[in-house]
Amino acid sequence: QAEDGIRDLVRSRGLGDVYKRQVINNSLRKTKNYITINKGSKDGIKEGMGVISNSGIVGKVKYVSDNFSTIISLLNTSFFVSSLIQESGILSSVNWDGSDPTKLKLLYVPKHLDIVEGSDIVSSSFNSIYPKGILIGKVISINRDVNSNFYDIDISSSQNFYSISKVYVINNSMYEEKKKLEKISDEE
Repeated sequence: QAEDGIRDLVRSRGLGDVYKRQVINNSLRKTKNYITINKGSKDGIKEGMGVISNSGIVGKVKYVSDNFSTIISLLNTSFFVSSLIQESGILSSVNWDGSDPTKLKLLYVPKHLDIVEGSDIVSSSFNSIYPKGILIGKVISINRDVNSNFYDIDISSSQNFYSISKVYVINNSMYEEKKKLEKISDEE
């Protein structure tokens, strides 16, 4: 039933279909963690596809062989996800700072905006590899006393990376078209 709910959500946002896949390896102790799944190009998996679970965002497909794929985990210091504070619609980014695998950083929220602990953080539509509104986490602390124009915000990850066993890979049929069009725009 959960699979049907995820499939319906992805389809309703015009993002194609999803493939349910088994996690066969998952690193947690590196700064650039990855996950390996048991399917590859023979099964329709391509580089750049978004990966989610019943709990939220997991990562993005990085490398693909015939039978396996590796995913850049959300627990990778070089991976950023465009996000929204659900209650206010404030645009932000989420990144992992390399320390606690249960906590993520919410970035680029200006201090003049109101934000409260307990706020849900979800995917924005800017990523185009995830449907808008996929849970990423919940605000657990806000440090206003930093020498910056932005808050220092910690969120608890909605995804428990210690127990992940199955994921859904999103086959966004319009991703390549959008990417090509944006590349042309960037070159002007």
